[in-house]
Amino acid sequence: MVTGGAIAAALLAGGSGGSPGPGDGTGGGGNAGASTGSYTASAPWRLQVGDHMRPNDSGCSITLTDSHGNQVLQHDSLYVVSVFQVQQTGSFAWRAPRGCLVAALAGSGAVELPFAIDQSGDGDTPAFAPPARVSVRAMDYHGDADCTFQLHDATDGRLLDFKTAKPGQDTVTLASSGSRTVYLGLSNCGVHVSAG
Repeated sequence: MVTGGAIAAALLAGGSGGSPGPGDGTGGGGNAGASTGSYTASAPWRLQVGDHMRPNDSGCSITLTDSHGNQVLQHDSLYVVSVFQVQQTGSFAWRAPRGCLVAALAGSGAVELPFAIDQSGDGDTPAFAPPARVSVRAMDYHGDADCTFQLHDATDGRLLDFKTAKPGQDTVTLASSGSRTVYLGLSNCGVHVSAG
């Protein structure tokens, strides 16, 4: 099983998501101890947040705003590496506590079905080309009563479908509604994703 941190590390290292190229974006990247950063994007991209607070770990919180000061993304209580898809383009700035490593990743990433990911906390998968129906099987609930899955269009972020899995009803099927690339939003759940 591939963990969320492993996928994020591979993407950051130029793995399946690639590294920034001409026209993908400028600026960004996180510095150890930095509490703010910025990124300029001309295409969908991802924001990676890693919790490296020691010794008193209160979890990372991240707020992303656009050039007009409008909040684009906000998450709290992130204790692992989490990656979030961002479809908006333009200039962005983020704020996070010291000890939270933040990096901008160009592009929506790329993964092929089937794949597994263990997302301990909130986060999004890399983008993938879906069949008409996507099957998601919850493999680890991390102590929660259920797991909710949201399937989004990777180009504009539209919510295409959402379902909740529970122990005993671990597999759900999501409709891709004709989208050519999608990603799955997860919250504290290890899953296996395949054609439905």
